[in-house]
Order: sequence, then structure tokens, then C-alpha cells
Amino acid sequence: MVTGDLADLPPLSYYLSLYNCALVTGDLADLPPLRYYLILYNCALVTGDLADLPPLSIYLSLSNCALVTGAYTSISGTNVPTHTLLEYTGLSASDVDSTLIAYANCTKDNGNFYGDGMTRTAASDTAVATLTGRGWTITGITKV
Repeated sequence: MVTGDLADLPPLSYYLSLYNCALVTGDLADLPPLRYYLILYNCALVTGDLADLPPLSIYLSLSNCALVTGAYTSISGTNVPTHTLLEYTGLSASDVDSTLIAYANCTKDNGNFYGDGMTRTAASDTAVATLTGRGWTITGITKV
């Protein structure tokens, strides 16, 4: 069983996977600067704002991290995760809108964005159309 705080991690640059480590604590702002993969699936005690994450280029999984909030907008060009899993996080509909808009402003084609339990508004309609037109699959997000 893995326990501890994200602030206690050693320097990392490529990959962090703490899959199903329900006793891991800490704030996303305390993560080392990763470039490719961040997997904190079911780390329900992790807190923080998506704005504190660096641009990841392959995989972002914060599913079941209900204390994580904010919009993921620190991305650009092709520096956006090809696979994004944000199901059952604490993102508001406005956070989801802003995140989808930021993804649509990037240039990467053919990704997956999973958002079961999340909502968005009409503010992100154009972003969703842009992403799906570029081969992205967006699933689980309910429009309110």
C-alpha cells in the first residue's frame, strides 16, 4: 500500500503513476514537472487546481479525484494529453468549458476526453465541434 504526500516525491520528468493509491495526499501544485504521463486514478485525497499542471503530451488521468478542481489551460500546440480522463473530479461546468476550449485551441488531432459525471454548458459547443471534427472522442460529459 502506497502512502505519502505528493510534495515528498523525488524529481521526475516523464511519468508518474499512482493508480488506485487511495491514501496518497497532497496538492497538484506540489508535483514535479512531468512531460508525458500523470496517472492519479482513484487518489481521492489529492487536491488542487488543474491550472497547476504542466502541459502533458500523452496521458492525464485524475479519475475519481473529487477534490481536484479548475480548468486545464496550460496547454498549447501539440502539448495536450492525447488521452484525458477526468471522470468524477470536482470540476465545475465552467471548468469543463474552459478546458475543452483550451484543448480545441491546440493543434493535436485524434484524442480521447473522458468525463463521466461532468457537465458543460453551451459555452463549449464550438470547442466540442472543433475537437470532434479533428477526430477527438468526447464521452460522458452532460450538457446543462
